[in-house]
Amino acid sequence: MNYNISKVGVPCQTPPFMVNLSVPHPPAFSYANSTHLSSNLTMVTGYINLGKFKKGEADLFYTNDMYKGWMRRLAKIRNFMVIFVEENITDAIFREARSYLPSSFTKIIHIKRNDLWGFKLENSIKNIYDAPCYPKFHPNTVMASYSCVMQSKYDMMGMAVQKNYFQTKYFSWVDIGCFRDQPENGPPFSLGLPKKFNEERVAYTEVYSRRTNVNCQDIVFNNLVWVGGPYFVGRGDVMLAWVTQYQSYVYNMLHSGLMSTDQQVIYCMFNARPQPSSVKIQVYKAQEEHHDWFTLGYLSKRNR
Repeated sequence: MNYNISKVGVPCQTPPFMVNLSVPHPPAFSYANSTHLSSNLTMVTGYINLGKFKKGEADLFYTNDMYKGWMRRLAKIRNFMVIFVEENITDAIFREARSYLPSSFTKIIHIKRNDLWGFKLENSIKNIYDAPCYPKFHPNTVMASYSCVMQSKYDMMGMAVQKNYFQTKYFSWVDIGCFRDQPENGPPFSLGLPKKFNEERVAYTEVYSRRTNVNCQDIVFNNLVWVGGPYFVGRGDVMLAWVTQYQSYVYNMLHSGLMSTDQQVIYCMFNARPQPSSVKIQVYKAQEEHHDWFTLGYLSKRNR
């Protein structure tokens, strides 16, 4: 389904945003010249079970069992890893799959979805999605809970950086399915910073070229994508500032009666006028040999 905003005569009327939640302030210090932090990379991930849901317009459905298989592949990463889980079975899968590593490499945090910042937005997002005129892209603008998971990535990242369990300088978010194409029984590997990484920015994969002549409603109603959300990386202080900037912009979109996934939020943010004056994005162009959407993860891969 394709919505061309230029042909819509009456703007879509969506409910006003009614929730007032605080956004944490980023730290005043810089990691740039820190002497007590290692130059290692902490991986951050999380899983909230949404059951079976439709993905895209074809007859493709994602299931809990599918994610369980991806978890075992993700566990092959040798880096320090912070994992947010809601169910004991997720905890057990990661502990077993990462048992080849010292236990000190893994921090598993049990959470309840309703305690996450993203899920506190669920009613407001659902009200927007329920508007008859709102586009239906599965699951982005159909399942409010799916959008909540995408927003909660930034909440989880913020908590992991603030705690800095492994005292590292750099952090990356990795979706459960980011390395889905790796063999489940393949060798372990590690992740590092991509080449030519700019420490003052947060890096993402550029999936499609950015179109500067589209506004936020165009982006959401046509499901446009600029950067992919499965993997992003940054220095700790920059990442915390980015989380704050991202969450603040989510409120802006909700007040405008718009929401989708983090990919559309970021596109809207950088097509806004004026652009954000704080954290900028560094892009690495998607490459087919590196699985397109997951390019930055593969560019960061080290076979050791």
